[in-house]
Amino acid sequence: MADDGRMVTILLPAKNEAAGLRATLDALPLAALRAAGHEVEVVVADGHSTDTTRDIAAAWGARVVVQDGRGKGMGVRSALPHLRGAIVVMLDADGTYDAGAIPALVRAVEEGHDAVLGSRFRGRIEAGAMSATNRVGNRALSLLASALYGKRVTDVCTGMWAFRREALAGLPLTATHYELEVDLFAQSVRGGLRIAELPIAYGKRHGQSGLRSLRDGLAIARTLLARRVARRPR
Repeated sequence: MADDGRMVTILLPAKNEAAGLRATLDALPLAALRAAGHEVEVVVADGHSTDTTRDIAAAWGARVVVQDGRGKGMGVRSALPHLRGAIVVMLDADGTYDAGAIPALVRAVEEGHDAVLGSRFRGRIEAGAMSATNRVGNRALSLLASALYGKRVTDVCTGMWAFRREALAGLPLTATHYELEVDLFAQSVRGGLRIAELPIAYGKRHGQSGLRSLRDGLAIARTLLARRVARRPR
């Protein structure tokens, strides 16, 4: 689908996020984006939810794309061909990420960056929003990513990104599940994209997380290693 040059697409991957989706949607800074001259579309990439996630999204006015396959990575990859915005902002639909940071991420793309990630560790993490295990794991994975790719990153597992859509569409993403974020980082670095970090706030989630710390952490580490040694497609 062709880009609309002044449109921002906000993409929300979601599976069984009825507990947090409405709050996430209501927090989107649509007025601020429109005041800056942008049209806005909101797309929910639904991972075959069995609760009322799709109903909430449609009632709010978001466009729903039901993903192919299973997993967050597949959700984002399935949605990409359906997005119209020249800038794509992605964040989780569980209320954890501060939607108020979206205009700053969009401005960073407009200023010349291809990819902008929101770093929770450079910003503020609400007490109780991230377990000690996940905090240590996230920092360790970020150090590993920085060492492997020669690009300093403080929060490689962040779920909040903004991309110039053409740059995002050119990434050879293969992630299917929670390794999506490190796939985005690895392929962005390998593709020579101009990457920036901005501090963001992170709060307690609504509902239950599907992330399994140890197993998914190991899968994320393997993805970082595999992407580093893989030959980039021509």
